[in-house]
Amino acid sequence: EIKSIVINNGITTIGDMAFANLKNLTSVILSDSITNIGYAAFFGCKNLKKLTLGSSLVEIGKWAFINSPIKELYIPDNVKKIGEFAFNCLEDDFSGNASIPSTCKLDKKAFSDKYSVNIRK
Repeated sequence: EIKSIVINNGITTIGDMAFANLKNLTSVILSDSITNIGYAAFFGCKNLKKLTLGSSLVEIGKWAFINSPIKELYIPDNVKKIGEFAFNCLEDDFSGNASIPSTCKLDKKAFSDKYSVNIRK
């Protein structure tokens, strides 16, 4: 029963579906060495509420955090692309806030309509 994950320096990529469907996961902290989060890496982590992304992150893959109800998201300035449906939470009573850099490319439905997205300059 994994409740939190901390990825320390030295790891650069979170692989496809690496932590998918960890139902009890509530917190993830990714180090500054992570540059890429793969397809559906945290898919279906239905209790994931806290996510800390490292400053070297460049790409968040499609479906990376789909169905994970992360309320507050700060996307680091180095992120260049967020894949389709990456942050798409389908819970009826969910609402969240996301802050993203203006240089970031968003694929189709990168964020569900339940997110209020602030684009930073």
